[in-house]
Amino acid sequence: MDAELTQQGRQLAQVGAARAAMAFSQLAGRTILERVRSETQTRMFAEAVAEEWPAGVLFEFEGDYRALVGLLFRSASRDAVVESLLGEPAAEVPGDAVTSALCEFGNILASQVASAIADVLDGRVLPSLPKLVLTGAGGDFAAWAEARGAADGCLRFECELADEDEEFDSLLVLIPERDASS
Repeated sequence: MDAELTQQGRQLAQVGAARAAMAFSQLAGRTILERVRSETQTRMFAEAVAEEWPAGVLFEFEGDYRALVGLLFRSASRDAVVESLLGEPAAEVPGDAVTSALCEFGNILASQVASAIADVLDGRVLPSLPKLVLTGAGGDFAAWAEARGAADGCLRFECELADEDEEFDSLLVLIPERDASS
């Protein structure tokens, strides 16, 4: 794996996660911090992520930086986000309102990540429409990545976004295409 590409990918993931954390902080009403956790693709990704991060919003970035992007949530964090956005416990909110709130939340954070990466590259990065997955998101994301050619050895950057108490906790995953930036 080329060290320069790894460093650039890590930098882009870090600035994207930092911008997403700022937006997440505003939406949650508390400080959300970001931390890059890892930067490699492994077969264990599907199993580990599927159980720990069952819900998520999936995107594809296009333009000057092409990547698969997942914003994954633990169940309790998903519910905390819904309650924070809608002012009611997630269990009391109609399903279509939960879907709408989580898709909009994902759109906001993905747009912040795309904007931050575009700023660094002095280019254009556009997120696709969101794909919301309420159960099995980690496994769906891993299968989607594999189907798109992100096999073992591809770069993968995981950035955890969480408050101090980890009530609001999500995992931002970026898998850039091998030639992701022009």
